[in-house]
Amino acid sequence: MKDNLAILSIVLPTYNYVEGPKALLELVDQFNNINNTNDIEVIITDDSTDNSICTLSRKYAFAKYKKHIRTSNPVDNWNSGVRHATGKYILLFHHDELFIDYHYIIELISVLNRKEAELYVLRCLLNL
Repeated sequence: MKDNLAILSIVLPTYNYVEGPKALLELVDQFNNINNTNDIEVIITDDSTDNSICTLSRKYAFAKYKKHIRTSNPVDNWNSGVRHATGKYILLFHHDELFIDYHYIIELISVLNRKEAELYVLRCLLNL
């Protein structure tokens, strides 16, 4: 792997929902700008019926937009994103998920940089 490639590829399949992807892209942009890095790329595979997510993704150099032809199997959208990922690690996301905050990304990249394992399993706890 070349040093200029991302450490983390976030695969984000989307469908007619802009708010979640927008929040994620803003958070990753903040991380990459503050740390003067390109450690994170976001692969957006979009099943949407309009161009709103495509338009949004053009604002961010680290976002790779791929129009996906919708199938009856939603996993096809994730698989399409994984095929386009170039990061050492891949994080699968839903379009309505969001990192807790900027510090979560810092900790995540720190853990990945330690290279203690080839596979990391993350979980999300929700306090309702």
